[in-house]
Amino acid sequence: MTVDLVVLSGAQGAGKVLALAGLGLLTRYEPIGLPDRTHITDAVTVFWLFALGWAAARTRTLWQRLVVTVAGLATVPGTRRLNQLAGLLAGSSLAIYLTHWQIYPIFDQISQPLALAISLAFGVAYAWGTAVLIRRVPEFVESVRRGQAALHPRTRRSSRTGC
Repeated sequence: MTVDLVVLSGAQGAGKVLALAGLGLLTRYEPIGLPDRTHITDAVTVFWLFALGWAAARTRTLWQRLVVTVAGLATVPGTRRLNQLAGLLAGSSLAIYLTHWQIYPIFDQISQPLALAISLAFGVAYAWGTAVLIRRVPEFVESVRRGQAALHPRTRRSSRTGC
């Protein structure tokens, strides 16, 4: 299948590109029994997202913008929220690893899913707190440096005495 980019880039191209996004959504929702590709993120699986962005760039009328917005609201949030959560957990993975063995056993006897959730939440909070402290260290060092300078003022050597 060849796509004429000149035709799709015109003012009426938004509808055609939106139709391409609809075809691409067949790989996401699998209404016709396509092979399960939801666990493999490749160009075929996420083509619909590319085409949806392309359609958004090509919209010219209020109705076209409304259709693209509704299509985006209907299809993107399922992947965006999951990716945000995965990114948060991945960014906090070191802190989760370092703290989970202390937190999990406290709540393990109450509920294992609760223990897991609290361990993850504590690790994320620990990573956030550590990041805040790391950002503040240069300010702290500078304030200490200024404080020490006030306590121990440098004396100027007099040019007359040579001291």
